[in-house]
Amino acid sequence: MEGGRSRSLDVNEQVTLVHPDPRGPTPRGVSSGFPIDLLNQSAGRLRVLALLYAFVFFMAGIFPALVLPDDRARFFGSFVQWGPAVIGIGVALLVAAVIRSPRVALPTAMNLGLVFEIASSYAIAAAEFADPMALEMHRGGVSEEAVSRFEREAQVIARLRSPHTVELFDFGMAADGAFYYVMELLDGLDADSLLRRFGPTPPERAIYLLRQICHSLSEAQSCGLVHRDIKPANIFICRYGEEYDFVKVLDFGIVRAVRDSTETSPVRTRENAVQGTPAFIAPEQAMGTDLDGRADIYATGCVAYWLLTGQFVFTAETPMGLLMQHAQAPPAPPSARTHQSIPAALDDLVLSCLAKDPAKRPQSAKELSLRLAALEGAGAWTQDRAREWWASQMG
Repeated sequence: MEGGRSRSLDVNEQVTLVHPDPRGPTPRGVSSGFPIDLLNQSAGRLRVLALLYAFVFFMAGIFPALVLPDDRARFFGSFVQWGPAVIGIGVALLVAAVIRSPRVALPTAMNLGLVFEIASSYAIAAAEFADPMALEMHRGGVSEEAVSRFEREAQVIARLRSPHTVELFDFGMAADGAFYYVMELLDGLDADSLLRRFGPTPPERAIYLLRQICHSLSEAQSCGLVHRDIKPANIFICRYGEEYDFVKVLDFGIVRAVRDSTETSPVRTRENAVQGTPAFIAPEQAMGTDLDGRADIYATGCVAYWLLTGQFVFTAETPMGLLMQHAQAPPAPPSARTHQSIPAALDDLVLSCLAKDPAKRPQSAKELSLRLAALEGAGAWTQDRAREWWASQMG
């Protein structure tokens, strides 16, 4: 009131208002260059956004981990797994609560919106960083064959659902020509490192690990696939949630379908090309003849030999000499190559896997698994023993 006359305020004029809040007697002071109605609307929308953010973060970051026991154990087992989600949700709920408080001035509440935006961005980034994935990069000259091999591995792994086959989340090619896989992040070591660090495994533990390899291969075989590179470096032994000595089969990069979709004849290896690792290669694979799932059975027998003895089935000065040994030389029993006691039935089963004639081997991974389970002492390696081993040897 000026000189008894009222003066209207310009809508953009900065003033200090005392805005009565209907929920309590405390006035909510507002000092801002914006209209009070606009601030009220913005605060209301910010509160809705914060509550929506909290709900979405819970459903996407926490709820999926609560469904399965293994995921739940892994989630709550590490702060980096659950911390970002909890902090993000907490900040969102705090902002939503503060905005409703009549004791906080609207400009202060709006400033909290900026804090919320920054905190939520960090929470999302931290949650993505903590996600159990691993990035594998393959660099070098990019040939059509390399691209084809890379895409084949990614597509094959994506089809398989065995818990003992490594899980693939994404794949692609970076701008610099590097291939990348985004796979689950595993906590453990491969069978090659296991033996080199700790020596041969007890027979009951070897059986326990081999049956899990068979689980992965059995599904692959049911899809008409041959891995063709089963070896200790591709057998990863890990802590997986609350389970110990959990096996993941890696690297399906040279997998081949047993039969082409357009042909009825078995797939042959490319002329003059032998793919696989010489120390773990089946005779028919070494000779470049027809392949089926029994080639993986031979390689699994080589892995069993390694687990029990810490030695290769055959040794030679050259890769070609090694291939010829696999094709022609009879293997010595595992029990003859180690000081630890190996049951005769397990000795015989490993040798049957290493038969030169595929017809004399176990005919499938499922059959091999059943025969391993039937061995005396097959159930002697338990989760309790595995947990004790990991606690004492791996920390």
